[in-house]
Amino acid sequence: MEWSIILSSSAIGTVIGAIIAWISSFLTNRAADRRQSKQMLHDLMTARGEEIYQQLFQDQTHLMLLNGNYINMLELAINGKLTEIKSALDFADSLQKNDVPQLLKEGARLSLLQTLYFPIIENDCKKYIQLRNSIMNDMSGNLNTIIPLLMTKETESLKPLLDQAKQLNTDLAECSNKTLKNIVEEVRLSQNRPQSMPPQSKNQ
Repeated sequence: MEWSIILSSSAIGTVIGAIIAWISSFLTNRAADRRQSKQMLHDLMTARGEEIYQQLFQDQTHLMLLNGNYINMLELAINGKLTEIKSALDFADSLQKNDVPQLLKEGARLSLLQTLYFPIIENDCKKYIQLRNSIMNDMSGNLNTIIPLLMTKETESLKPLLDQAKQLNTDLAECSNKTLKNIVEEVRLSQNRPQSMPPQSKNQ
């Protein structure tokens, strides 16, 4: 009888010990899984952050270079130094055939990355897209105005277009720089953000 009690107590102790060991192992593995998931999330955000950063920087560089050429053409026209209408025609042709399709692809990729991975910069991205669309529309639409004026030499009326193009360039640069900084900050914060708390748009 005494041996039976001793064996029963020993068995219970073994079972309790096994349960405690299992719980300890479970908690340890769960903590490790959380750390791994958190690191994977951070790695994903870092990779996507680098991608959207490069996409935005590339798009901004392309657009500002193009708008710079447009501004230069307007300045030459206003100062009477753009004597060949062919220069304006060549610019318009290249814009429509090469630059506009490329800029549309860049804008679509930028919007997709922002929507999927960076909802928190939605407002910044929307403002940037609006500015870039204004620049593209101004260049495309105003060329139809510029070319006839070059033929009549009445280029003084181009000054408002020049001022507008310069202002848009400034606004685009400021918006782009702000958005790039926010992307970097969001990637940094993602390392410490719980998985249950995804970043939300500033609209919300």
